[in-house]
Amino acid sequence: MPDPAEEVVKLAQKCIEKVPVIVLGSGASRPFGISGMPELQHCLLSHVNPTGTSDSNLWRNFTDELRRCNDLELALHNVHLSPSLEAEVVKQTRRLMLDDDLKVFASLLTGQVELPLSALLRHLLRSTHSSVTVVTTNYDRLAEYAADAEGLEHTTGFTHGYYRSFGTQAAPTQPSRGSRLVEVLKVHGSVDWFQDANGTALCLPDSAQIFPASRDCPILRKTSCLGFEMAGFGYPAEKRVFFRLPLHASSPKQ
Repeated sequence: MPDPAEEVVKLAQKCIEKVPVIVLGSGASRPFGISGMPELQHCLLSHVNPTGTSDSNLWRNFTDELRRCNDLELALHNVHLSPSLEAEVVKQTRRLMLDDDLKVFASLLTGQVELPLSALLRHLLRSTHSSVTVVTTNYDRLAEYAADAEGLEHTTGFTHGYYRSFGTQAAPTQPSRGSRLVEVLKVHGSVDWFQDANGTALCLPDSAQIFPASRDCPILRKTSCLGFEMAGFGYPAEKRVFFRLPLHASSPKQ
């Protein structure tokens, strides 16, 4: 009878040889200080300030429901927020996640932390394989940072540069000659993904100057699942959610 331990090792070796898809959840980011639901719940309760009687009453209903069930996703599902409150939820979510994301990046630059994903990518691409796919539900960019730390090219489907668009012929799908490519599929979106007033998806730098103080730029749409998502590309249009920028004078598409 074969040794079960040896069979497991053989199976693992076969999987590695085929370069498996890497799937990341929140557990891949939490050890590095990326906020989870408890921190997001505290952030929303502390920083969302509704204006007007209607939004104030609606937000009070939401906070009462949140304290009752102590489950952010469930409370968001049970209480239907107004478009203005949804926009504020997304804006505060991005603010929290982006701050955490940049702290991790700074720690990487100073050598204070190393991402285990970097070592895994290095191991998987040590063979003749030229690419590996990472699927992540996280808004942060730790997968991209892990690829950068190993000197690997990475793509999230956008073109290169500061003003990056999605799904064009210029978006890299194959590594440069002699390089290795990490394809990062961000199924819930990213802190640097936006949508302009014409509905064009963009990936932009983190500069706060692109957000005029007089405008609430981010807009959140509900998805069919519990809670809210900044849904990534490949989803039906009604399920996609992006941060919206006032780059054009025309009214935003809903």
